[in-house]
Amino acid sequence: MTRTNAADPEPVAGMAPGNRPGNPLLSVEQLSVEFATGSGFTRVVDDVSFSIDPGETVGIVGESGSGKSVTAMAIMGLIPTPPGRIASGRIALADEDLLGLSEAQLRSVRGNRVAMIFQEPLTALNPAFTIGDQLVEAVRAHRKLSKQQATDRAAELLDLVGIPSARRRLEEYPHRFSGGMLQRAMIAGALACDPELLIADEPTTALDVTVQAQILTLLRRLQDELGMAMLLISHDLGVIADVCDRVGVMYAGQLVETAPVLELFARPRHPYTEGLMLAMPQHTAAGSRLVPIPGTVPDLATVQDQCRFEPRCRYAVDRCRAGRIPLEPTSAEHAVRCTRTHEIELGASS
Repeated sequence: MTRTNAADPEPVAGMAPGNRPGNPLLSVEQLSVEFATGSGFTRVVDDVSFSIDPGETVGIVGESGSGKSVTAMAIMGLIPTPPGRIASGRIALADEDLLGLSEAQLRSVRGNRVAMIFQEPLTALNPAFTIGDQLVEAVRAHRKLSKQQATDRAAELLDLVGIPSARRRLEEYPHRFSGGMLQRAMIAGALACDPELLIADEPTTALDVTVQAQILTLLRRLQDELGMAMLLISHDLGVIADVCDRVGVMYAGQLVETAPVLELFARPRHPYTEGLMLAMPQHTAAGSRLVPIPGTVPDLATVQDQCRFEPRCRYAVDRCRAGRIPLEPTSAEHAVRCTRTHEIELGASS
């Protein structure tokens, strides 16, 4: 993970989720991530700031391509270099600057203090090895245990995540597990070393509705029992509402709104957040049609210093195109990136 020299980004007022009293477990400050393209570097995460307190769940929500997963990969130190690079910013875990660590030091953090559940368990688990082999490897990577002790721990982990006949199923290969069981096995692997922070990247995307509910219930239970913090990444506002304490809404590489979950749903302040809510099936009355957001996410290689949502926004005016728009506080824990925040009333239409 390489941080390049770059001009300091604009200061961010109201770094929410952030700018909170106390000592956060994770602090991401003005993070920007770039990838090399044929025409130079394209910034895919732009000046992102948030924090997570111990035991708290913070969500990041947005459409595909908004930069959510890249943000998570940057925290884990998994940005491929090249073609990617950390252009600027700071990522601190309990005051330890993760961007200043060597690769060996990062390996001692990954899977130990910070763990991640990836979107596709079939691609994250090796089909050539049993579930038990992979869990034992995860345990022994950070714990000085014998193979038998690690195997006992692996069985405990499968039991913890609700997989029946846990010790017997250690001997099975990933293809013998259903989608829901695979996701539970992935969660077991992430919990192998009792992490302080769990990053869950779209943990229910490929699952049917019933299994989604089971996985979310499992994550909430485990968080309560183990006391860990969680960063939940999703394109589904319903999932965010069900699990998170605070949320950041991300669009085209930028956080456009951050707030406590209850406040966000009671009074969204950014037109993009309103659009996401109007597109939720839960929001529409029986027999009515969903309200899609017109247009598509912009090509980040061509974005200008203006509101990135402006081409799709029904409230846009000329000054939305007049320059870079900062993320500014509207209250103690609510911040919005919009020039018309105090002029338009959102969340009232349906």
